[in-house]
Amino acid sequence: MTRQKGVKGILAVLLVTLLLVGCAGDAPSETTTSAAKGAQSETSRSEAQDDRDSITVRLINSTNYAIDELYLSSSEETEWGGNLLDATLPAGEAVNLELEVAGSEYYDLKAQDEDADFYYANGLLLQNRTKVTLRLSEGVLTATVRQEDGTEETLTGELELVGVEEEAAAPAETAAAPAESAAAPGGSRSGTGHDTNGAFSFTVNNNSYYDIYAIWVGIYSPEVDYDQDLLPEILPSGQSTVIHGVAHPDDWDNPDWTIWIQDVEGDVSASYDKFNPFLVQAVDVQWSNSAGGYVVEFTY
Repeated sequence: MTRQKGVKGILAVLLVTLLLVGCAGDAPSETTTSAAKGAQSETSRSEAQDDRDSITVRLINSTNYAIDELYLSSSEETEWGGNLLDATLPAGEAVNLELEVAGSEYYDLKAQDEDADFYYANGLLLQNRTKVTLRLSEGVLTATVRQEDGTEETLTGELELVGVEEEAAAPAETAAAPAESAAAPGGSRSGTGHDTNGAFSFTVNNNSYYDIYAIWVGIYSPEVDYDQDLLPEILPSGQSTVIHGVAHPDDWDNPDWTIWIQDVEGDVSASYDKFNPFLVQAVDVQWSNSAGGYVVEFTY
């Protein structure tokens, strides 16, 4: 601003030139002010992130085993700290965790499942609203870390099979399960969680033009608001994925559930749509301008 004031002082005796130069000189001033505002905004956002005392991280258990204990500590720390779970985290469910902001954004994870086996995953980049999905397939543990902006990274963890002897005895017990299912009259299904010990799975087809960020599933009840985000990773437009979940035994007899869609831009379903997760085969998702949100169609 001192430079502009100097120019106007020098050209004060030339009125016509002052008007021309003054008009031309105002544009850089606006541009400079706009850039300054942008820089100030970026600085404010950065400072707000630095000033945050805690972050919320969502952990999704897709290991097919209940998790009894969970620990997360900064990669710079040498101690694990206390168990972050208030209760056992069943397979197919998720939990929100509030973590104190550490000196580093990178954290190490340790978990113990129902068989007393330990899971380890190091170097997880955790920020506010990060999603961490634990998977266990053919003896390989992975942790998929998805940030709020949609970026993802999948890390391979380590297993410590403390309960391997108990696990070896499991197949004999599991082998009896098909006999129970075969005993159902006429091989028919009851349409409840008793058919599958609470497990359910179905295909989701994203027929919209937007990437889907979350798919919330829960029982239909005015008294209960405990839906779970069962989408392990962002579902791009035009693609499909299979959703897996496990119902709590108290909900096995409930055939009425709801599904709620949220995309990466924050737009959501037009309404809660009821369906039966134990019987549904596919869910088609599309955006409806007339409804003002996402609508779904179920195939049974």
